[in-house]
Amino acid sequence: MALLKPATTNAKSKKRRASSNMEPAAIKKHNTRSGRVPQTDLVDASIPHESAHYIVLAQKNCLESPLLRLPGEIRNKIFGYAICDYTIQIHDKRCGSKTTQTIVAFARPSNHPKFLLDKAIRPSFLLPIVCRQIYVETAPRIYLGSTFKFDTVKPMDRWIKNRTGSQLNLVASVDVPFEYMRQYSDSGRKAFSEIFPNIQRIGVDMYVLYFGRHLGETVRDAKRRIVRRIEEKESREIQIDWV
Repeated sequence: MALLKPATTNAKSKKRRASSNMEPAAIKKHNTRSGRVPQTDLVDASIPHESAHYIVLAQKNCLESPLLRLPGEIRNKIFGYAICDYTIQIHDKRCGSKTTQTIVAFARPSNHPKFLLDKAIRPSFLLPIVCRQIYVETAPRIYLGSTFKFDTVKPMDRWIKNRTGSQLNLVASVDVPFEYMRQYSDSGRKAFSEIFPNIQRIGVDMYVLYFGRHLGETVRDAKRRIVRRIEEKESREIQIDWV
């Protein structure tokens, strides 16, 4: 499995490290004719055979690190508490009356409403840069254990375009904006399972229910009809939440 690239000491990695705590991190827009932009943050983390120095360091970490000496099951528990179950909100950066072509991400615990954010523990997502082994064990969890919430269509499209296949394969939960769902319902969008093969949950904007409800139809019946339509397009059952 491809994984997040370990931190190095060059200028690019310092910039990546500074933006990795997700509050707020700006991602530059990439221009490419080929469509999806090649990414380097989900790559092979194995140590080359000729890098004896790194092999020694990796073995030393396994023997001397109190965290890495713990059983794998306990480490997984710790890592789950540290970097899982967060909502990562992705939207365009606004400067005054203008909206820039920059994606900004904020993260908050999924079980804390926005207005209680100051009382919540904010994530840092810095575990993967500690060392190679911790990186290998934690990097995929940021995608697997988080919900990615998109405010509007444009940042969602750009965010998807700027992910690698390995990243998209790990995404399990998304909150989708109203306009995207409208296009999705009109067959103007692919099935989510084609974009995110591991998708387990879709958060549907409540406006989809308000504006998609038929005359005389109850709220319960409208929800059932919309969920059934989504599952038919996805060709499988999927968890649908109203957000």
